[in-house]
Amino acid sequence: MIIDFHTHIYPNKIADTVVKLLTSGININPAYNGTCAGLIDSMEKNGVDKSVCLPIVVDPKNTISINNYVIEVSKLYKDKIICFGGIHPLYEDNETILKTLKENGIKGIKLHPVYQNVSVDSKEFIDTINLCFKYGFIVTIHAGKDPGYPGNDMANSKRIVQMLNKIDKGTLILAHMGGFKESEYVYEHICGLDVYLDTAFEVFEIKYTNGEKEPFIDKDLYYKMIKKHGSDKILFGTDLPWQEFKDIYNTFSELDLTDEERDNILYKNALRILNL
Repeated sequence: MIIDFHTHIYPNKIADTVVKLLTSGININPAYNGTCAGLIDSMEKNGVDKSVCLPIVVDPKNTISINNYVIEVSKLYKDKIICFGGIHPLYEDNETILKTLKENGIKGIKLHPVYQNVSVDSKEFIDTINLCFKYGFIVTIHAGKDPGYPGNDMANSKRIVQMLNKIDKGTLILAHMGGFKESEYVYEHICGLDVYLDTAFEVFEIKYTNGEKEPFIDKDLYYKMIKKHGSDKILFGTDLPWQEFKDIYNTFSELDLTDEERDNILYKNALRILNL
């Protein structure tokens, strides 16, 4: 069984525009067109049983429309797709949004400090996490650098450590193995803490559309991170459509893990925290 805990979809009428916008300037080809149909097709081709979709509310004024879409997709594709909701730390009535999401069976919230332009260690961001925990939501946060925003440090690992010292107890997932392109710091300061990490976009080497290649996460360090953090606190995720499923899966498969560790990461941890 495979549960992909980090994917993205967009309404059909805007999917093409959003995907083109988000890939412009970073020189990668998306794995599919960003639609529900594209994700489900990828799942069927790659043997994925369920995908968790993570919306991002970039602009507070889009909060209601994005969550209406989340609820609609969750009902239409409940056997395949598990949608999280999205709230913005600067939206004026997140409590009402969370209540509505809860009533409609939504189990988690996605936050993105860089896209939302609110630092992960700010009071507004910490208050938002704690509000989500108050209503029993899982919270997934983009962690580390973002290729589309070079130099932006709003989600860097040092800020995340500061945030972790101030939030209430709840189920928190740090995407991209705790910090995109910041693995050494994550290994030293975050691995072993009471948070989940996901494997989204973590490959040993990325190939760009112009033929260039770039090393990403070091294989030995990746292995050490899993061993130190524990396989019971890591979730398999791809970041589709921004990275091909097979690239993430093949990278993960190269690691010398036990069957129990692989199963924990590929689906058992997800089943547990999603209460499936």
